[in-house]
Amino acid sequence: MSGVPGPDRPWADAIAAASLLAIDPDGLKGMHLRARAGPARDRWLEVALGCFPKGAPRRRLPAGCDPARLAGGLDVAATLAAGQPILDTGLLAAAHGGTIVVPMAERLDRAQTAVICSAIDRGAVRLERDGFSGDLPARFALIALDEGAEPGETIPSPLAERLGFTIDLSSVASMADIAPDVDALLAARSRLHGIHLDDGLLDALAALAIAHSPRRLLFLVRAARAAAALRASPTVETEDAALALRLVIGAEAVAEAAQQSPPPPPPDPGEEQQENSEDGAQLADVVLEAAAAALPPGLLDGAGAAGARKSRSSGAGAVRTGGRRGPAVGIASTPPFPGARPDVLATLRAAAPWQAIRRRQASENRTGTPSAGILVRPDDFRWLRRREPQGTTVLFVVDASGSAAAARLAEAKGAVELLLAESYRRRDEVALIAFRGPGADVVLPPTRSLVRAKRALAALPGGGGTPLADAILAAGSLAATVARTGREAIAVFLTDGRPNIGFGGVQGRQQAAEDAARAAAVFRAGGTRGVVIDTASRPQGALADLARKLGAEYRPLPHGDSRRISRELSVHLQARA
Repeated sequence: MSGVPGPDRPWADAIAAASLLAIDPDGLKGMHLRARAGPARDRWLEVALGCFPKGAPRRRLPAGCDPARLAGGLDVAATLAAGQPILDTGLLAAAHGGTIVVPMAERLDRAQTAVICSAIDRGAVRLERDGFSGDLPARFALIALDEGAEPGETIPSPLAERLGFTIDLSSVASMADIAPDVDALLAARSRLHGIHLDDGLLDALAALAIAHSPRRLLFLVRAARAAAALRASPTVETEDAALALRLVIGAEAVAEAAQQSPPPPPPDPGEEQQENSEDGAQLADVVLEAAAAALPPGLLDGAGAAGARKSRSSGAGAVRTGGRRGPAVGIASTPPFPGARPDVLATLRAAAPWQAIRRRQASENRTGTPSAGILVRPDDFRWLRRREPQGTTVLFVVDASGSAAAARLAEAKGAVELLLAESYRRRDEVALIAFRGPGADVVLPPTRSLVRAKRALAALPGGGGTPLADAILAAGSLAATVARTGREAIAVFLTDGRPNIGFGGVQGRQQAAEDAARAAAVFRAGGTRGVVIDTASRPQGALADLARKLGAEYRPLPHGDSRRISRELSVHLQARA
């Protein structure tokens, strides 16, 4: 495939990755494929699955598949029909010797990820449930389809670390008609163990993988040997190592490394040049140059932006278990909420292993033959535990009084817009409370509409006194309303901490400070989380003390702009997950 021209190189590399994975599925484990649904992904999947021998198992992970379905357990229908426990091997064990495709892998939760990663590491699924105990073989090639649209929305990092290849189809310009020969792949697999890797080339691969992880080095070696086997070469050459580097490390990382690599020093004419005396570092530069030479030129220009895509949990805001909606995350022996209906299958699974004992006890304790149906006791009942996304409503409480109101409102407007840009991923809402003159007003009820937020902010006037006590009570009241809808509220106070109007419009700084302290006690009793952002030119000790009374965190940002405020809030929103 080395003769494929530049524009078709990303597609050729994607096909090469599928071929190498079919040659060494046990060593390369799987594929992290970044691609939205479309013709390119469908065509690649067709080719990739066709690289494996006919008759090899093919499985596809269904949406919302729980860990029990992945690992296996009691087959309730077969158990009821046979009258004895029958094992359902689960999806992972059923894919043994073949492939398993995971659509929308960026949405895998921790429990699913843990089961899959354990099977990849051990080559087997450990089953300890429903009366069964033992290991089920589960060696498969996993293809994780990453459909994340946001920069931080990608597959869980533990899973990405265990997959040999990283391929991005977004840069594919055309799909050349490349169809690997299955017989040639089988022949390459048979000669894989006889491939020799030179120590110098191994040192070069180690130097290139040092910035990543030990697993990357193992995958580089495995991919390079598979590439050599595909060429029917007994020795790994530089072109094999370059191909492995692009497929294992990723095209963006190769492009970034090539940009950062300094040019080699000019040769010293006074030194004698000896052939074949390159050390590991020099050979690493050769491999890197060979890998980067095959990349499209545009990819090098965009490597920085593409490389910013980190493998971190996408998250969906705060969650709570025991809800009525959301994906199932486990089984409970007690109802998660009043009136919850038992899960029939889970209940039958709990009862099935005890049927022989219960029938014997029934025949001993009473005359006659016990019923042919399954015997269920009260302690067998099971209920599904669901993880319900709770979401967060951020209440901006903005000081719109005094001469600095315009600047504070501009900061709040920018922070609201930045937060709303991420609201879909985290299911966040924002609300705005402005306080000035006689009191505090909710100028923007909880919303995720950026247009509505901009309109409310544009129509907000500034100037007048600082009724901080009324603002605190208004924030507490709105937070309580939000909590009744099942969402979590966090109040963000943007103020310089100089109240001069107390309850009932009474003027005077001392009275205003005392009323603010009393309002803070009420706010803290409500249990609402808060952040106080001090916008004064110098940090105010009185405002820090008020933050403690609110039970809120204090952040002095005398020169804080909307981006700094948004970053501060992102830290708090991620910390609660």
